[in-house]
Amino acid sequence: METSQLGFGCLVCLLVIAFAQSASGGTLKVLWTHSTDTRTAGYLVSYGTQSGKYTGTVKAGYVTSVNVTGLTNGTLYYFVVQSYDKDNVTGHRSPEVSGRVPTSTGPAITCPSPVMTSLDGKAMAVTVTPTVTGGVTPVSTTCSPPSGSLFPVGTTSFTCTAVDAAQQKASCTSGVVVKASTSTTTTPPPSPSPLTLKCPTIGPVSAGNATQASVYYVAPTYSGGTAPVQLRCNPKSGTAFPLGKTTVTCDATDAKGQTASCTTTATVNK
Repeated sequence: METSQLGFGCLVCLLVIAFAQSASGGTLKVLWTHSTDTRTAGYLVSYGTQSGKYTGTVKAGYVTSVNVTGLTNGTLYYFVVQSYDKDNVTGHRSPEVSGRVPTSTGPAITCPSPVMTSLDGKAMAVTVTPTVTGGVTPVSTTCSPPSGSLFPVGTTSFTCTAVDAAQQKASCTSGVVVKASTSTTTTPPPSPSPLTLKCPTIGPVSAGNATQASVYYVAPTYSGGTAPVQLRCNPKSGTAFPLGKTTVTCDATDAKGQTASCTTTATVNK
């Protein structure tokens, strides 16, 4: 039977996202874009533990992603995608991409317990920075009320939640204590604490047969300063990085105009 010349979509958009382990093995999510060929009826995803050798196949149908389950935790897998038509004739394989099944059991998060003093007895902005460890990067954190909110005199509880790339979640609850000043004299407002910034460590990423790969990383962590603090990194997380080493520069600016910066390195390997 003659091989079909079915076209494929955006080949560079083939992507693998890691999901955490379970009792039945790990999961990797493979994503791609639709073919522009109107004859396409669906897609086959082939995978294996050696480049160019595929021992497993998933018939995904006419979708743009599939979860490949039952994989060995901590193992690197290689993937290609082919389109097929209504007669099950397949097109050419896409470029190969790879992804490693994580071994993380999910993030852990610890909430701080800030104790502040309001000099004028009014509500004051309080920065809440939880500590997060583990999980599948990138890990995002949110707090309610958000960090930098106005907290009144007294004790106000808050909850922070961490969500990693595998959608594993962890939460913690603590309280902000704001005390009213007992001093009868006028005290000048304290000088803002220095703002410092620490860049994340970015693990190496494999581009497979491509000349670039999307690199995701967590936001830098800051300490000190006056809330709210704005964070920026260049290139941004999720940007397609070329092969080799690329310097990522991050900077922070607080409400008082204080700035801090740091650099880290992203490495994309073949």
